[in-house]
Amino acid sequence: MDADAAEKEAFLDELQQALWDDFLDRDLSLLINQKQFEEIKKLREQTDISDEERQNRLIATVEDLIPELEEIMLEKALDLKEAMVQERLAGMKEYFAGRSNELNKIKQAEQHLKARRWQTGSRILNTLIA
Repeated sequence: MDADAAEKEAFLDELQQALWDDFLDRDLSLLINQKQFEEIKKLREQTDISDEERQNRLIATVEDLIPELEEIMLEKALDLKEAMVQERLAGMKEYFAGRSNELNKIKQAEQHLKARRWQTGSRILNTLIA
């Protein structure tokens, strides 16, 4: 919450790149045939073009092969967000151990998060002061 716009943008760019790399490393081979995968692999290893050009070509090629790519990436992003929230909850429980008021708020937020009321749960967590 205290980060400036540039820091937030850099963090989001880093997350997006991590999701993309994870998709290419773990998921892509399950969605295309071996010949297509080899084509992507060659493109990823291509060094005679800029990183930006390689990334643009990769995206275009993968989008051609997998029309539902945007939905898949959105699902991966949501899964990552959920995992990050779970880590945050665990850390907060540890930090506030022995402070029943704060632990009750965390428990309340956790119930909202489990019920997919993310905004309400986040709002409650953000009221906790270190």
